[in-house]
This record gives sequence, C-alpha cells and structure tokens, in this order.
Amino acid sequence: MYQFTHANSIHDQDHLLTYAAPCEAVKSKSDLLSNLSKQLQVIAPSQLNRLIEQFWQKIKAQQTPIVEPINENFSRVIYLWRGAKQNVRLVGGPSNDHEWLTRIPKTDIWFKEAIVKDEARLLQYLFLRNTKLSTFIH
Repeated sequence: MYQFTHANSIHDQDHLLTYAAPCEAVKSKSDLLSNLSKQLQVIAPSQLNRLIEQFWQKIKAQQTPIVEPINENFSRVIYLWRGAKQNVRLVGGPSNDHEWLTRIPKTDIWFKEAIVKDEARLLQYLFLRNTKLSTFIH
C-alpha cells in the first residue's frame, strides 16, 4: 500500500518546482531504528541533538547498510542517509528501482528497509537527495 501526501512547492528562476513531501508515516521494523524512535518520544528537547549525534556516530562506526539477521536465510537491510531537507531516494538496491526513504520524525535521518535473502545482500545502490518530482516526470 502506498500513502500519498501533498507536495511542497518552491519557485526557482520563474519555474515552479515541486518536491515530494517527506514521508514519516512508515514505521521501522528494525530493532535499531525502533529503539531510536522510542528514545525520541521521551527525550527532553534540549537533549535531542545529542541523542541524534550519538546515534549517527554509532552508525558511522558500523557503516551502512546495516544488516539485522532475521533467521538463517533472511536479513533486514537498513539503508540510512542523514541531512537531506526535502526527500531521499534509494536507486538500485534490492528492488533495483527508485524508492523513497522515510524520515524519522524529529530528525534529519532517513531510512529504507528491505528483507533479502542473505546471498543477495551486496547490491549496488546510490542515494538521490532533495529530488524534484519533475526529475522523474518526462
């Protein structure tokens, strides 16, 4: 099921350019991101930036994508991006498509999860950030 949200419009050199609105409706199934989301719900606003920075330092030390084993045949692969303002797309990866990442509320961290067979994990991918919808409509 897809959930569509409104888009944000901006003016750029007399052209109307539209960004897809950031999606925050998808909930992570990963232990890593679920734990972060729980912490974000109860943390004092003054501690928010510190929590996000600590989380991201841990991610940088592990490198991405993060792989969480599910069973002997399958794993959850978590693609992460930090810093985009409007949107992030995963190009390639398990679906070999252009997929929107979800922003974790109260952060500038974006994620996409995929369940894959263990032998299929190492797939080529790249990120597109702050992509205008017109980029994909021709």
